[in-house]
Amino acid sequence: MTDPAIARPLPAPGDQAPSVTVVVPVRNGAATLDAQLRLLEAESLSVPWTIVVADNGSTDGTEAVIAAAARRSPRVQRVDAADRPGPAHARNVGAGAATGALLCFCDADDEIEPGWLGYLVDAAAGHHFVAGRLDIDTINTEATRRSRPRPRPAFDTAPPFAPSGNLAIWADVLDAVGGFDETLRADEDVELSERLLAAGARMAWARDAVVHYRLRESGWAVLRQSHRAAWFATLRRDDTTGALAEAARRAGWLLVRLPTLALPDRRTRWLHQLGVLTGALGAEIHRAVRTIARRWRARSDHPTRGARP
Repeated sequence: MTDPAIARPLPAPGDQAPSVTVVVPVRNGAATLDAQLRLLEAESLSVPWTIVVADNGSTDGTEAVIAAAARRSPRVQRVDAADRPGPAHARNVGAGAATGALLCFCDADDEIEPGWLGYLVDAAAGHHFVAGRLDIDTINTEATRRSRPRPRPAFDTAPPFAPSGNLAIWADVLDAVGGFDETLRADEDVELSERLLAAGARMAWARDAVVHYRLRESGWAVLRQSHRAAWFATLRRDDTTGALAEAARRAGWLLVRLPTLALPDRRTRWLHQLGVLTGALGAEIHRAVRTIARRWRARSDHPTRGARP
């Protein structure tokens, strides 16, 4: 993939995909990857298609799961994406190894609904990229769903961006905009969609292309996920007016509900909000330090610094 900062004009979207590659990034996904791969293997298309699993440095037996899938189906191929951590890098490596003119992305810990691939391919005709629908009700328990606010990636209506876990995009279009931004560890799909739309891309929504989105269950995973998402969302936001007031309100919410940590079904929601608070505050501190350092360097480099009047 090219540098996202060096984007080229968008090529016209195709009317029909001559070939398709499904890209699945994974890191330590042995517990869930096999189910996703079996669902993918059961899909059918009238054009040639393959599955590329981009392994981002797994150490838990993921490689053996991919090898077993490759023995079942010649469509499945593993590529090594361990040289740089992060799902954006794994997706770019998978896209680079793909042979399909149309790329379809899903994640190793989710589950596609039968027919998913065909719906994405149909929706891609005449559009630069496609957002599929994410469902959180099917594979998550009621207790898990109640334990936190409904996540933004759960799409009941047409979304403002295409989620990386349910995305189709023409390979030459992704290359023209430089691929996923590998400096991001969260919200890289939001950033990619914003970049595509700013370049004049046309996005379709495939409501019938459903991926069942798996919510994090452990407290640490929830905290880490919400922290990272809030960090990068805050850094991308130009207007920081009201950030301290918002942080104060969230801190008050956490203090008032501190006793709910003793309740398992409330603990996850509390940890989610804590992650959002620490991520947003961390990003604001990072932004402030970066601004001070930039001003200090500019002052130090000024040619008249230290000169007598």
